[in-house]
This record gives sequence, C-alpha cells and structure tokens, in this order.
Amino acid sequence: ENWLGWAKNISNGVMQAIDAATSMDDDVPMSGRIASTTLDKVMSGGNRNRLVEVQHLHCFGERIIAVSAEPLLGLKELCLTDSLLVGYSRDVFGYWPREMQFGLGGYEVNGFKDWFGVAHAWQSGLDDVFSGLVKY
Repeated sequence: ENWLGWAKNISNGVMQAIDAATSMDDDVPMSGRIASTTLDKVMSGGNRNRLVEVQHLHCFGERIIAVSAEPLLGLKELCLTDSLLVGYSRDVFGYWPREMQFGLGGYEVNGFKDWFGVAHAWQSGLDDVFSGLVKY
C-alpha cells in the first residue's frame, strides 16, 4: 500500500511536469535512436516477442544510453567514452550483468529472475550483445 502511494505520487509529478511543458524553438542539435534485440538473445528460453532495448540520445553535447534493465557494474566499460549509462528504461526485464559476473551469483545475477518472470539461464555472448546494442 505504501509503495502504491509512492508510485502514484511519482506518476502524478511526472504528468504535472509534462502538462506544464511549453513548446519552444531552439537550435540545439539532438538525435536519437533505439537499438533492440529480443529476450531470447539475452536469456535461453526467453520470450522471443519481448524486446530488450537500448535508447541512444545525443543532446547538449551529451551521450545518454538508456537500457531496459539495471546495468550492473562493468557494463559502462563496454560503452563509448563519455557516455552516461542509465537503466530502468521502457520494458525492464531485470538486471544486466557482465559475463564475468555469472559465477558470482547473487540477487543481481540470478536471484531476481523469478520476481521479474524471466527464470532463464543467461545466453553466452551476453557482453557482445550489449556491446552491439550500445554502439551508435
């Protein structure tokens, strides 16, 4: 119940900010794109119809990379230099570890999977999948 109240407050705040936004002309160069794969390319037996996305946004001279998971420590090393790596974007499937973290186990490598409905083994080559999605 407390969580629902908190989530509703966050949602209301976001919607108020969107409603209060005004259009303006600017000359700020911006670009973006979405790179995607499917969950079965990330997890063996994962849903082949569920997208795993990486959003790229370039604005104000900054490069932002948003992942549909919580990126674990070390994934930043696979991104282009001077990128800001963020998570929890769009359809979040859980955590995204580096392959070298598989043997460590724990909640962020395997423990979360039942809670997120993705009780599947990680695919080999996961770092390569991530690297391909974050290149612009």
